[in-house]
Amino acid sequence: MERGDAVICFQELEWALTAQNCLAPGCATLLSNLIRGMSGPVSDVKHASQDVQDYLHGCYMELHSGSFSPVFHGMTFFHAAEFCYSKLGVVLIGTFSSSRSAKKISGQTGFLLCNSSATIKEECLGLFLASSATDMHRVSWYCGLCHNELLDITQCKPCNCQC
Repeated sequence: MERGDAVICFQELEWALTAQNCLAPGCATLLSNLIRGMSGPVSDVKHASQDVQDYLHGCYMELHSGSFSPVFHGMTFFHAAEFCYSKLGVVLIGTFSSSRSAKKISGQTGFLLCNSSATIKEECLGLFLASSATDMHRVSWYCGLCHNELLDITQCKPCNCQC
């Protein structure tokens, strides 16, 4: 096998996914939608219930990773996730640090999924659910001085200030 290749047993994967779904209902649906992904136009769902519309909107979300703007440095994961969702329209589901300096400081590297007490540091990358890469990039572009008063977050673009 080449480097990076892995062999998995489909039955074991199915059992692990079922077990995880027992601990966190809806986990299997979320993971299978992320793996499967959806693209293309959404069929006419204007007459569908709000639940169906929300579900379909979630199905079209994509998984992205990206850096945080300095505004997020020092925030807890909980506050960063709340800010990302309410102000920027993206869902922060985890953080990742792969730098050697992070390993020296904390003794570990890797993913921290939904750890509400974790602190966002400069070397952290985020794992986001977003409608597009542009939506996710707003997390790294957001500036407390330039973008704080924006009513339409789609107007958030990289700024030139030194904040």
